Parts: sequence; C-alpha cells; structure tokens
Amino acid sequence: MKEVEMYLDRLLKIFVDQRTTKALFQATVVLAGAFLLGVKDQGPFLFEKEASAYELKFKIEEKVGKPLSEIDCSNIKQGAANCRLAKYKMETIGSYTSAFMAFMDLIRIFLIICGAGALASFILRPAFVAAEPEPEPEIEAEDAETS
Repeated sequence: MKEVEMYLDRLLKIFVDQRTTKALFQATVVLAGAFLLGVKDQGPFLFEKEASAYELKFKIEEKVGKPLSEIDCSNIKQGAANCRLAKYKMETIGSYTSAFMAFMDLIRIFLIICGAGALASFILRPAFVAAEPEPEPEIEAEDAETS
C-alpha cells in the first residue's frame, strides 16, 4: 500500500510541476487554434458542398415525385446522369461531414481535457508544492576576508 501512495504522490508532484502546467497550457492553445481553423476553413466549404448536393437532390425529387432514396436512376429517361450525381453527392457529403464532425469532436475533447488539466495544475500547485527556501545571498570573497 505504501508503494501505491508513493506512486500517487509522485504522479501528483509531476502534475502540479510548473513544466506540466506550461505544457498543458501550450497544448490548449494549439488545440484551440486547430479547432478554430477547422471551423473557420472547413465549415463554409462543407456548407457550400452540402447546399449544392441538397439543391440537386431536391430538383430530382421534384421532377420524379419520390424521395431520392426510392428512385431508380436507370428508369429515368431524361436526367439519369443528374440522378446518379445527386445520389453520389449525398453519399459523399454525408461521409465527409461525419468524418469532419468526428475529428472536430476529438479536438474539442482534447481541448477540454488539456484546458482543465492546465487550470487544475495551476490552481493546485500552491497546495501541493512545498515552499522552496529562498537562496541565501552570497557573500563576496573580499567581504569575507575583511571580516
């Protein structure tokens, strides 16, 4: 049991170490930047592609009078290419959006963990780190010889 206590004490000392707090804060800044860049750059791109896919889907559905999932594109005489393109766009945008959202959720989770860890490490440091004694001022060699 003593070994477990020593191990946990060592982990706590590592967690509240100043270098750990600094590293967690840096990771938080990097992850926040990655998250914001992803939202800023990929969000409008995804919206544009999704709007294009849905526009084509709705045109085909209006023309045929059925939902796109129930339409057999080979039976359509005019617009079979657009029908297949609409199905392809809907599948592609769906998988791309799912992958993007999963990646952004992963970044967000790590961002929360690193941010909370940095904050906890910063707040807990005074409670767990013993006050380091201030170094005594060094007496210069000439002053020591004259006394």
